[in-house]
Amino acid sequence: MAELRFVDVGRVYGDGNIALEHVSFDIRQGEFLFLIGRSGAGKSTVLKLASTLERPTYGEVYLDGVALGALPRAKIPFYRRKFGIMDPDVGLLEDRNIFSNVLLPLRAMGYFGRKAKKIAQHACGITGIAHKMDRYPGQLSGGERARAMLARAIAPSPQILLLDEPTANLDGESSWDFMRLLEELNQGGMTVLAASHDHQMVSVMKKRVITLSAGNVVADERRAIYNMRAADILEERRVLHERQKRSIR
Repeated sequence: MAELRFVDVGRVYGDGNIALEHVSFDIRQGEFLFLIGRSGAGKSTVLKLASTLERPTYGEVYLDGVALGALPRAKIPFYRRKFGIMDPDVGLLEDRNIFSNVLLPLRAMGYFGRKAKKIAQHACGITGIAHKMDRYPGQLSGGERARAMLARAIAPSPQILLLDEPTANLDGESSWDFMRLLEELNQGGMTVLAASHDHQMVSVMKKRVITLSAGNVVADERRAIYNMRAADILEERRVLHERQKRSIR
Protein backbone atom coordinates (compact mmCIF):
# COMPACT_ATOMS: atom_id res chain seq x y z
CA MET A 1 0.00 0.00 0.00
CA ALA A 2 1.20 3.51 -0.79
CA GLU A 3 2.19 5.39 2.32
CA LEU A 4 1.24 8.80 0.97
CA ARG A 5 -1.04 9.30 -2.01
CA PHE A 6 -2.24 12.38 -3.89
CA VAL A 7 -5.31 11.72 -6.07
CA ASP A 8 -6.37 14.44 -8.53
CA VAL A 9 -5.42 17.13 -6.00
CA GLY A 10 -5.92 20.83 -6.67
CA ARG A 11 -5.31 23.86 -4.50
CA VAL A 12 -6.80 27.19 -5.53
CA TYR A 13 -6.49 30.22 -3.27
CA GLY A 14 -9.13 32.86 -2.68
CA ASP A 15 -7.58 35.27 -5.16
CA GLY A 16 -7.91 32.66 -7.91
CA ASN A 17 -4.24 31.70 -7.86
CA ILE A 18 -3.85 28.04 -8.87
CA ALA A 19 -1.11 26.48 -6.74
CA LEU A 20 -1.77 22.87 -7.80
CA GLU A 21 -3.90 21.45 -10.61
CA HIS A 22 -5.00 17.79 -10.87
CA VAL A 23 -1.88 16.43 -9.20
CA SER A 24 -1.62 12.66 -8.66
CA PHE A 25 1.30 10.57 -7.39
CA ASP A 26 2.15 7.92 -4.79
CA ILE A 27 5.04 7.88 -2.32
CA ARG A 28 5.75 4.43 -0.94
CA GLN A 29 7.15 3.67 2.46
CA GLY A 30 10.91 4.20 2.59
CA GLU A 31 11.15 6.23 -0.63
CA PHE A 32 13.41 9.25 -1.07
CA LEU A 33 11.79 11.74 -3.41
CA PHE A 34 12.67 15.24 -4.59
CA LEU A 35 10.13 17.85 -5.69
CA ILE A 36 11.70 20.31 -8.12
CA GLY A 37 10.55 23.25 -10.21
CA ARG A 38 10.69 27.02 -10.42
CA SER A 39 9.64 29.25 -7.54
CA GLY A 40 5.84 29.17 -7.35
CA ALA A 41 5.57 25.80 -9.10
CA GLY A 42 3.69 24.27 -6.15
CA LYS A 43 6.42 22.44 -4.24
CA SER A 44 5.73 24.00 -0.85
CA THR A 45 1.98 23.54 -1.34
CA VAL A 46 2.49 19.78 -1.74
CA LEU A 47 4.33 19.68 1.60
CA LYS A 48 1.61 21.72 3.33
CA LEU A 49 -1.15 19.48 1.98
CA ALA A 50 0.70 16.34 3.03
CA SER A 51 0.98 17.57 6.62
CA THR A 52 -2.60 19.01 6.66
CA LEU A 53 -1.33 22.54 7.20
CA GLU A 54 -3.59 23.21 4.22
CA ARG A 55 -6.53 21.31 2.72
CA PRO A 56 -7.04 20.65 -1.00
CA THR A 57 -9.66 22.58 -2.93
CA TYR A 58 -10.52 19.35 -4.71
CA GLY A 59 -9.16 15.81 -4.83
CA GLU A 60 -7.85 13.93 -1.82
CA VAL A 61 -4.64 13.12 0.02
CA TYR A 62 -4.40 9.68 1.66
CA LEU A 63 -2.05 8.26 4.26
CA ASP A 64 -2.08 4.46 4.45
CA GLY A 65 -5.48 4.50 2.79
CA VAL A 66 -7.05 7.03 5.15
CA ALA A 67 -8.49 10.15 3.51
CA LEU A 68 -7.03 13.14 5.30
CA GLY A 69 -10.00 15.30 4.38
CA ALA A 70 -12.18 13.02 6.49
CA LEU A 71 -10.03 13.38 9.61
CA PRO A 72 -11.86 15.10 12.49
CA ARG A 73 -10.11 18.33 13.45
CA ALA A 74 -9.36 16.90 16.91
CA LYS A 75 -7.31 14.07 15.36
CA ILE A 76 -5.14 16.26 13.12
CA PRO A 77 -2.48 17.00 15.79
CA PHE A 78 -2.02 13.25 16.32
CA TYR A 79 -1.79 12.67 12.58
CA ARG A 80 0.91 15.33 12.24
CA ARG A 81 3.10 13.36 14.62
CA LYS A 82 3.77 11.03 11.70
CA PHE A 83 5.71 13.88 10.06
CA GLY A 84 8.98 15.58 10.81
CA ILE A 85 8.96 19.01 9.20
CA MET A 86 12.00 21.13 8.37
CA ASP A 87 10.73 24.46 7.08
CA PRO A 88 12.87 27.60 6.65
CA ASP A 89 9.88 29.67 7.82
CA VAL A 90 9.99 27.86 11.17
CA GLY A 91 13.54 28.50 12.30
CA LEU A 92 15.30 27.85 15.56
CA LEU A 93 14.37 29.95 18.59
CA GLU A 94 17.29 32.32 19.00
CA ASP A 95 16.84 32.76 22.77
CA ARG A 96 17.22 29.03 23.52
CA ASN A 97 20.16 26.71 23.11
CA ILE A 98 20.09 23.87 20.59
CA PHE A 99 19.17 21.23 23.16
CA SER A 100 16.14 23.27 24.27
CA ASN A 101 15.10 23.75 20.64
CA VAL A 102 15.20 20.01 20.01
CA LEU A 103 13.17 19.38 23.17
CA LEU A 104 10.27 21.57 21.98
CA PRO A 105 8.38 19.05 19.77
CA LEU A 106 8.89 16.33 22.38
CA ARG A 107 7.28 18.43 25.08
CA ALA A 108 4.41 19.20 22.73
CA MET A 109 3.87 15.44 22.47
CA GLY A 110 3.89 14.97 26.24
CA TYR A 111 7.49 13.83 26.76
CA PHE A 112 9.22 15.38 29.77
CA GLY A 113 12.08 14.75 32.16
CA ARG A 114 14.72 12.10 31.62
CA LYS A 115 12.94 10.38 28.73
CA ALA A 116 12.63 13.61 26.70
CA LYS A 117 16.28 14.48 27.34
CA LYS A 118 17.42 11.04 26.25
CA ILE A 119 15.44 11.27 22.99
CA ALA A 120 16.74 14.78 22.27
CA GLN A 121 20.33 13.73 22.91
CA HIS A 122 19.89 10.79 20.57
CA ALA A 123 18.53 13.04 17.79
CA CYS A 124 21.44 15.45 18.22
CA GLY A 125 23.86 12.53 18.09
CA ILE A 126 22.36 11.17 14.86
CA THR A 127 22.66 14.54 13.15
CA GLY A 128 26.19 15.21 14.41
CA ILE A 129 25.29 18.23 16.52
CA ALA A 130 25.66 16.70 20.00
CA HIS A 131 28.87 18.64 20.72
CA LYS A 132 27.00 21.92 20.11
CA MET A 133 23.86 21.25 22.16
CA ASP A 134 24.66 23.98 24.69
CA ARG A 135 25.28 26.60 21.98
CA TYR A 136 22.72 29.12 20.75
CA PRO A 137 21.64 29.31 17.08
CA GLY A 138 23.60 32.52 16.53
CA GLN A 139 26.80 30.69 17.48
CA LEU A 140 26.42 28.03 14.79
CA SER A 141 27.49 27.88 11.16
CA GLY A 142 24.88 27.45 8.42
CA GLY A 143 25.53 23.72 8.20
CA GLU A 144 25.27 23.31 11.97
CA ARG A 145 21.98 25.22 12.06
CA ALA A 146 20.60 22.93 9.35
CA ARG A 147 21.61 19.86 11.37
CA ALA A 148 20.02 21.34 14.50
CA MET A 149 16.75 21.92 12.63
CA LEU A 150 16.91 18.37 11.32
CA ALA A 151 17.50 17.05 14.85
CA ARG A 152 14.37 18.89 16.00
CA ALA A 153 12.39 17.42 13.08
CA ILE A 154 13.43 13.80 13.68
CA ALA A 155 13.40 13.82 17.50
CA PRO A 156 9.79 12.51 17.69
CA SER A 157 10.74 9.58 15.36
CA PRO A 158 8.45 10.54 12.45
CA GLN A 159 7.57 8.15 9.66
CA ILE A 160 7.89 10.80 6.96
CA LEU A 161 10.37 13.67 6.78
CA LEU A 162 9.25 16.78 4.87
CA LEU A 163 11.92 19.32 3.93
CA ASP A 164 11.44 22.64 2.17
CA GLU A 165 14.68 23.85 0.52
CA PRO A 166 16.91 22.26 3.19
CA THR A 167 20.20 23.26 1.52
CA ALA A 168 19.17 26.75 0.36
CA ASN A 169 21.65 28.54 2.64
CA LEU A 170 24.46 25.98 2.59
CA ASP A 171 27.72 25.88 0.65
CA GLY A 172 28.58 22.91 -1.56
CA GLU A 173 30.39 20.85 1.08
CA SER A 174 27.73 21.46 3.74
CA SER A 175 24.98 20.59 1.24
CA TRP A 176 26.65 17.30 0.41
CA ASP A 177 27.12 16.41 4.10
CA PHE A 178 23.47 17.19 4.75
CA MET A 179 22.26 15.08 1.82
CA ARG A 180 24.37 12.16 2.99
CA LEU A 181 22.74 12.50 6.39
CA LEU A 182 19.28 12.41 4.79
CA GLU A 183 20.29 9.29 2.88
CA GLU A 184 21.34 7.59 6.12
CA LEU A 185 17.97 8.41 7.68
CA ASN A 186 16.24 7.07 4.57
CA GLN A 187 18.26 3.86 4.67
CA GLY A 188 17.07 3.46 8.25
CA GLY A 189 13.48 3.33 6.97
CA MET A 190 12.37 6.98 7.10
CA THR A 191 10.49 8.27 4.06
CA VAL A 192 12.03 11.52 2.76
CA LEU A 193 10.20 14.13 0.66
CA ALA A 194 12.30 17.20 -0.12
CA ALA A 195 11.47 20.29 -2.16
CA SER A 196 14.69 21.64 -3.63
CA HIS A 197 16.24 24.12 -6.05
CA ASP A 198 19.67 22.55 -5.59
CA HIS A 199 20.25 21.28 -9.14
CA GLN A 200 23.63 19.73 -8.42
CA MET A 201 22.60 17.83 -5.30
CA VAL A 202 19.43 16.47 -6.92
CA SER A 203 21.47 15.23 -9.86
CA VAL A 204 24.18 13.65 -7.69
CA MET A 205 21.72 11.89 -5.40
CA LYS A 206 19.92 10.14 -8.31
CA LYS A 207 16.64 9.60 -6.47
CA ARG A 208 13.08 9.74 -7.69
CA VAL A 209 12.31 13.26 -8.92
CA ILE A 210 8.88 14.83 -9.52
CA THR A 211 9.03 18.05 -11.51
CA LEU A 212 6.27 20.62 -11.01
CA SER A 213 5.54 23.51 -13.34
CA ALA A 214 2.72 26.02 -12.72
CA GLY A 215 1.08 23.55 -10.34
CA ASN A 216 1.23 20.59 -12.74
CA VAL A 217 3.33 17.42 -12.60
CA VAL A 218 5.34 17.49 -15.83
CA ALA A 219 7.84 14.71 -15.06
CA ASP A 220 8.17 11.79 -12.62
CA GLU A 221 11.46 9.96 -13.01
CA ARG A 222 13.44 7.33 -11.10
CA ARG A 223 17.18 7.79 -10.46
CA ALA A 224 16.82 11.12 -12.19
CA ILE A 225 18.98 14.15 -12.70
CA TYR A 226 17.53 17.65 -12.41
CA ASN A 227 15.27 18.06 -15.43
CA MET A 228 16.20 21.59 -16.49
CA ARG A 229 14.02 21.49 -19.60
CA ALA A 230 10.90 20.61 -17.61
CA ALA A 231 11.65 23.20 -14.93
CA ASP A 232 12.44 26.20 -17.10
CA ILE A 233 10.25 29.14 -18.01
CA LEU A 234 9.24 27.67 -21.38
CA GLU A 235 7.61 24.67 -19.72
CA GLU A 236 5.79 26.95 -17.31
CA ARG A 237 4.48 29.04 -20.18
CA ARG A 238 3.28 25.90 -21.98
CA VAL A 239 1.29 24.77 -18.94
CA LEU A 240 -0.21 28.23 -18.41
CA HIS A 241 -1.13 28.49 -22.11
CA GLU A 242 -2.93 25.14 -22.05
CA ARG A 243 -4.77 26.18 -18.89
CA GLN A 244 -5.90 29.40 -20.58
CA LYS A 245 -7.19 27.50 -23.62
CA ARG A 246 -9.25 25.19 -21.37
CA SER A 247 -10.81 28.16 -19.58
CA ILE A 248 -11.89 29.72 -22.90
CA ARG A 249 -13.72 26.61 -24.12
